[in-house]
Amino acid sequence: MVGAAAVVGRERIREEWYIHRLSSEDRRARIEAIWKLSELHSTKSIPPLLALVRAPETPLSSDLIDRAAFRRKEPCSSMADVAMRALLALGSPGIAALSEEPHAWPLLSRLIEAQDANDEETLAPAAAEALILGEDGRLERLRPLASRPKLLKETFARSRHLLRGCISHGCRKLESEDFLERSQAAFLLGFLGPLARDAVPALEKALRDDHELVRLAARDALALIGPSRAAPQGRSSG
Repeated sequence: MVGAAAVVGRERIREEWYIHRLSSEDRRARIEAIWKLSELHSTKSIPPLLALVRAPETPLSSDLIDRAAFRRKEPCSSMADVAMRALLALGSPGIAALSEEPHAWPLLSRLIEAQDANDEETLAPAAAEALILGEDGRLERLRPLASRPKLLKETFARSRHLLRGCISHGCRKLESEDFLERSQAAFLLGFLGPLARDAVPALEKALRDDHELVRLAARDALALIGPSRAAPQGRSSG
């Protein structure tokens, strides 16, 4: 028991030391601290790592890009990028923190768009989950996944809660007073394809919308969700 307590004590000292190093003026020291904290699964480091994500992006020099590479596979472009990837590597606590941080969303989108769709060891699935998880603008954040349908499907397969949240968000947007918001909601629900079957009643109602753009978007969305559901005839778009 004494030995185990000593190990825990040493780990805590290391954690505090690396958290302190996150504020170092030496960028190499900061990068090392970021990844060490990730390896330690330090949830205590989440607030200071988020502070790095919020900081203005300053491009890394070529030698630092190599040093910052996650698992030597994924080059990072800035300190904010390094911190974002370390938070993803922390798993659920880091993903949840990133989902609520607007400064992280562009970084997450770039990571998804840049990574090889066939590389199963990337952080893309975690980044996709972080984008979709947040409440504010959840559906709109699906856009970076437009070219990654397999990744989108796998992300929702891991969490039906995420899928229900996106569909619920889209259905609420279909009731917006702004016709552009309604049409965008229909478009994005259609982007989910067959996964959005629970949105069919709301989309069928949108076929009778006062605005042509919304009716067209709803019609297209229903077609993408699947031919097994025959949509009723809406108002003519002519």
